[in-house]
Amino acid sequence: MVQRDGPSGLWGTTGALAYAHEVIDDRDRDLGTVMSYLVGRPVRTVELAKALGVARSSYYAAREEGRLISADNLLRLADVFGLNPVDLLVRYGLVSHDAAMEYARDAGPAPAKTAAADTAGLRPRMDLPPL
Repeated sequence: MVQRDGPSGLWGTTGALAYAHEVIDDRDRDLGTVMSYLVGRPVRTVELAKALGVARSSYYAAREEGRLISADNLLRLADVFGLNPVDLLVRYGLVSHDAAMEYARDAGPAPAKTAAADTAGLRPRMDLPPL
């Protein structure tokens, strides 16, 4: 387990992937507690249930039965709360830190976005019919 400095401290919102030699293991922590930490504010159970698209009773049942932490649920929460999905998967042990880092190395840099065409100098052609 790694000691953390808080949402605005050393780890920021990238968490487990911030440093290759330190991995945060949140498997034994409550999802609401971890989400509150990562988002930087209290996240209520009703908010988590709504983000997952389930009733509060279904949320509690899934938590008690050990079905709450799944790749699908973590990806939904990452999307709703604007978190790094890979970080959540690594924190909860669904993807190993080494596998995530290896994939990032093998994938290489993201392709560069093409610049928008400069249309400032374009004028309509009067010798052609309109489209």
